[in-house]
Amino acid sequence: MASSVFGRYDAVLVISAKDMDELSETLYNVIEKHPNVEHTECLISIPYPPEEKPKAPPETFSVISFNCPSCNGLNRQGAVYCHLCGYAFETAEEYLEGKQSP
Repeated sequence: MASSVFGRYDAVLVISAKDMDELSETLYNVIEKHPNVEHTECLISIPYPPEEKPKAPPETFSVISFNCPSCNGLNRQGAVYCHLCGYAFETAEEYLEGKQSP
């Protein structure tokens, strides 16, 4: 009898298989057919699939201020004119109307 390395076991194998049939086939064809194997014992551990964490909704940011396209000055949300250079900003409706015209 071989001297035990892992307590009463001479070898410990970790085998991954997609189902019990594949595991049985692997055990029989690879391990039990080996001429030096006298006895086998199996401990089967079936891990649970990892828990899926709920995804957080994408973060939304509201615009508090924006830069003027003319002078790059910082303006508050809802401003009609730039407080530094007087540039007239388009409203959302004006911008969308300009996009829809051919």
